[in-house]
Amino acid sequence: MSDPILQINDLCVSLRQHGRKINVLDHVTLDVPAGGAEGLVGESGSGKSMTLRSVIGLLPKNAQVDSGEIIFDGDNLLADPRKLRSIRGTGISMIFQEPAVALNPIMRVGEQITDGLQEHFGLDSRQARNQAIELMGQVGIVDPEHRVDAYPFELSGGMRQRVMIASAIACKPKLILCDEPTTALDVTVQEQVIDLLTSLRREMGIALLYVTHDMAVVANICETVTVLYSGQVMERGSVHDVFAHPDHPYTAALLHSTPLIDGPAKRLEPIPGTAPLLSERPDGCPFAPRCSYATSACTGIVHPVRIGHSRFISCTHPLDKEA
Repeated sequence: MSDPILQINDLCVSLRQHGRKINVLDHVTLDVPAGGAEGLVGESGSGKSMTLRSVIGLLPKNAQVDSGEIIFDGDNLLADPRKLRSIRGTGISMIFQEPAVALNPIMRVGEQITDGLQEHFGLDSRQARNQAIELMGQVGIVDPEHRVDAYPFELSGGMRQRVMIASAIACKPKLILCDEPTTALDVTVQEQVIDLLTSLRREMGIALLYVTHDMAVVANICETVTVLYSGQVMERGSVHDVFAHPDHPYTAALLHSTPLIDGPAKRLEPIPGTAPLLSERPDGCPFAPRCSYATSACTGIVHPVRIGHSRFISCTHPLDKEA
């Protein structure tokens, strides 16, 4: 595995609501190898999107980074905000969950691709337009010469997401943050978009940090995975190791509640209870109230433990008793 293009070390992020501080990310640590793909999974509210927004500096106004490091290509982005502004687009880009919201409804889609090209590469309007047409063709948009002048509402959901991808790769970034980019699409278009991202990654050497609820997507396109719950890392490791032999009860519960596409039929097992509100997170392991293995020891601070070369787990009672 190559050296990391992105390293997130002990990242802590909080929100201010009604004068109260609420921790939303609690010492999150992960890394993405150059040219690699890291999956970020967990239930809604686990902190996946907040992690991505921390990396690219798009946190809500009432959010702040309290501590930690976000190191991209050797530079700590939290220590130099100007550096972050300079690498948006050229170093890091982002594909959002809902293109109908992310795209400007009163701008032609071609203009939304050319903005970055003109800003970062100094292309004139004609050069940028030609490049936008080429990019739209590259991401599989039919008849890009005409659709470059379309407004977002004139395109289907799949086409809009392809425009988002074209915009994301326009300035040849080293890392793309993918915030559930296929959630709003039907199954057939989902597969097309995933195949497109996979091929672009292979051809351009772009690394992906991929947020999704779909464990099958992670299994198909990612080499490594980080499991988040209530703003904390529960487990990290290779996709093969974590999915084949989950050590954290939460990871196992996620997998047991996921249908198998190409495996034997099985009865799905929903996770009992619900994830706690971030403002009501219990002391110790946040999953303990829903965990059948929990004991009084789980109310204390649980530190991540390394298992082997590159696997980590935060659990007092791991399923692998030798961990």
